Amino acid sequence: MRIYAPPGTRSFPSDRNPARILAGTVVTVNGGVTQDVAAYTVPAGRRAVITTINGYAIVTTVLAAGQTVQVLAHQEVPGTTIFASRRSVPAAAVGATVQFENVTAFGIAGDVIKFQCAVSAGAGVVEAGGGLTGVEYDV
Repeated sequence: MRIYAPPGTRSFPSDRNPARILAGTVVTVNGGVTQDVAAYTVPAGRRAVITTINGYAIVTTVLAAGQTVQVLAHQEVPGTTIFASRRSVPAAAVGATVQFENVTAFGIAGDVIKFQCAVSAGAGVVEAGGGLTGVEYDV
């Protein structure tokens, strides 16, 4: 007989003292600003699996000529890695939306996983919202 997994009730990493991760909100972002919507830092001695990152931005005040809005998910490790990004067309009208859904990430101690909204310089204003969820566990 072959055993393909260690025996016992705590045989998988996510069984090791698991904790739920939930972060997110809705914010208003003005021109020339990059705003964190959700952020999570993996604590020392832990690992984290972020199962879902969802985010959107909707234009509430028309963007100026050449102005854009960008929503992005990234992981701060030595250097910054962007793993999901969506950008609007320049001068987007009220109601224009950019979004991403179901992005996943894995982090080790010290990693910072963020969802941000960035609006380039100009008079436009957007509403951004979303969040992240997952599980962290002992190493």
